[in-house]
Amino acid sequence: DGGRPCLVLEWLDGEDLGRRRAGQSLGEGIEIARQAAEGLAAIHRAGLVHGDVKPSNVVVSRAGERPLVKLIDLGVARKIGEPDPALRGLLVGTPSYMSPEQARGDDAISAASDLFSLGVVLYELLAGRRPFTGSDPFVVLAKILLEDPPLLSLLAPHVPAALDTLVMRALSKPAEQRFRSADEVVRALA
Repeated sequence: DGGRPCLVLEWLDGEDLGRRRAGQSLGEGIEIARQAAEGLAAIHRAGLVHGDVKPSNVVVSRAGERPLVKLIDLGVARKIGEPDPALRGLLVGTPSYMSPEQARGDDAISAASDLFSLGVVLYELLAGRRPFTGSDPFVVLAKILLEDPPLLSLLAPHVPAALDTLVMRALSKPAEQRFRSADEVVRALA
């Protein structure tokens, strides 16, 4: 309007997952994670890594009876596998949801980093707590690098063994032991 540049964004009528974590049914938690994985698959096909997958970047609204999920805030997104000179030496992301490669400060990260973060979100949805906790961000980062989280089924006995296995695979320390793609996560969650 008036020849001035502007940015037009979609109005999302919903709330971020960080505000609605409590009270998710098992089925709805899986559906939210499945749709988030579909969003990550689209981002990855575009050659980008989101870099900050966390509950507050997952917006959930309603499409009839089922949740409708949108990923937001690609402010730290970068090209898959390419270092970003502007980020050299910086930890970029939210510590509790960082992948081991982000926690190490690796220059180039792959789509597997987003899949780890999605695993953290799904773990939190199902267990009601994060898999890696600590008194400050550095303790959390050390745990991400050095410790395995408690089995999901120990914290949430209602979680089936196959889902426990899926989440633990997403949380594997070595990126090559995680899912090969977000599409593979979508199929596994379906």
